[in-house]
Amino acid sequence: MKINALFTIQQTGPHTFISGPVMTQIVAFSPDHVLIFNAGGKFEGEKGFLSLDGEKIENGSSVNIDDLSVSFELTGGMKSKELGLKSEIDKVFAIGHVLIPGKWSFQIFFIENHFNHLHPDLPSSSPYFQRFLDAKAALLDDSLPVSGILGSGLNINLNDKTRSLNDWKFEGTEKEYELKDGLFGTDFSFNKFSV
Repeated sequence: MKINALFTIQQTGPHTFISGPVMTQIVAFSPDHVLIFNAGGKFEGEKGFLSLDGEKIENGSSVNIDDLSVSFELTGGMKSKELGLKSEIDKVFAIGHVLIPGKWSFQIFFIENHFNHLHPDLPSSSPYFQRFLDAKAALLDDSLPVSGILGSGLNINLNDKTRSLNDWKFEGTEKEYELKDGLFGTDFSFNKFSV
């Protein structure tokens, strides 16, 4: 499984942005399949989605093919802390589950925030939504080789939260992980796969 992620600085108003990069898209490749996790856009109605081989996976659906199990569920805006993530205020509107039996288990959390940051219990009057992804992964077979940002993070702590580059500990520099050929690419310094 090869995983690429897009980190962006997210706009939260006409002239304001989230401090630091957040994950807004993840693409996971296996030899036979492509999963896309998209956090969605910044305006109302631009919800995120999970797709497998170009087909969106609907709420409550589960797909089992080959050695891959994928499901997608809406959560109703659960607080991320209730799901074992660091943030006290982020709201998770959906979770994508991926299982490669005996090898990997992933949870991708679709975060959607639209509240007043000075008073988180109050709704926001801004038309801008904060949408990004958070993730948890577990290596089910520790004899498997791991590499890249996800692999380096797993080598340190299987339950390490992966919100932003500031939270990660990885081999090399940020620039060495930049995909020179786009989100679906393979051209970066630490690539050990050719999928």
